[in-house]
Amino acid sequence: MIKRGQITIFVLIALVIVALAALLYFLVPDIRVIFTGDIVPSNYLKGVLDEEIENSVNKLSLQGGYENPEGAILYQGQNIKYLCYTSKYYEPCKVQQPLIKSRFEQELAEDDSEQSC
Repeated sequence: MIKRGQITIFVLIALVIVALAALLYFLVPDIRVIFTGDIVPSNYLKGVLDEEIENSVNKLSLQGGYENPEGAILYQGQNIKYLCYTSKYYEPCKVQQPLIKSRFEQELAEDDSEQSC
């Protein structure tokens, strides 16, 4: 009687493990690639590059278009570059960086994170 109870418990545990493995296999798409080996190199490279480019663009966006901004203030853990500055109140300031778009593109092109792929 005791042996039958032990066998029942082991069978139930095995069924639960198999059910969890099946759910994991069907609900998490990345698991299929691990087991089947269907990795398409171009898709893998595109995924890695997309992530690196997104990280670089986010970093440059948060820092005013500069990877290492000079003449910046620290705001919530990010260095923010001044676009224009004046020390006098109510006086218009002069833009310190007139070609901000081309500078942003240059900083993005110089970013070395794509080399890590």
